Amino acid sequence: MPPFTVSQLSPVIGSIVEGLDLAEDMSDTTIGMLITLLHQRSVLVIKEQSLSNARYAEFGHQWGKPLEFFLKDHRDAEFPVIIKVDNDPATPIPMRDGAVHWHSDSSYEAEPAAVTMLYGREAPDAGGATHFASTAAAYDALPESTKAEIKGLIAIHELGGAPWIEGETEPDPHRPAHNLPRQRHPLVIEHPFTGRKAIFTSVTACGFEGMEPKRARTLIRR
Repeated sequence: MPPFTVSQLSPVIGSIVEGLDLAEDMSDTTIGMLITLLHQRSVLVIKEQSLSNARYAEFGHQWGKPLEFFLKDHRDAEFPVIIKVDNDPATPIPMRDGAVHWHSDSSYEAEPAAVTMLYGREAPDAGGATHFASTAAAYDALPESTKAEIKGLIAIHELGGAPWIEGETEPDPHRPAHNLPRQRHPLVIEHPFTGRKAIFTSVTACGFEGMEPKRARTLIRR
């Protein structure tokens, strides 16, 4: 039996873990159970934690090699795998509201992150919620004709979202400056452990290999 209790966050995605204190229990057995649960349910809410930055960073290393955020000045000085995210009015708009859209973290990387971790230090009594969606359930719900249409497509990804479209939209002046190259990822990915298929676009997909740009933009929006 696991050293914690589990309940569903929703029918298609997410589990709530209670009765686990990661400050005390980060054993191989416990971590193995959490990893299996994440593979099955995609999102874990591990409630009532009180972790130091050191312990939180240690927890992150249990899941693999952490990525370091591309903006160095956003990394924690002592634990660079940790970055601070807030919506304080003093925070510049690009960083305060830069993730208020549907996205998959680090889709602009050559090897996107397998896991994202959020640790809530402070939250409002109401509102400001982080939402999650199952792109595996979204793929399952597609018509068979659409699944056939997108099979094998390779998406081109660029940090900051799809490039602005001349004559239709204006470039976003709040995009952070970067020199990261474009990356290419399959539009339909398979989970390496469960084999379940999912859609992988994020807001960084800006085209498809071998496809005319206007048609690609239409397909991405669809």
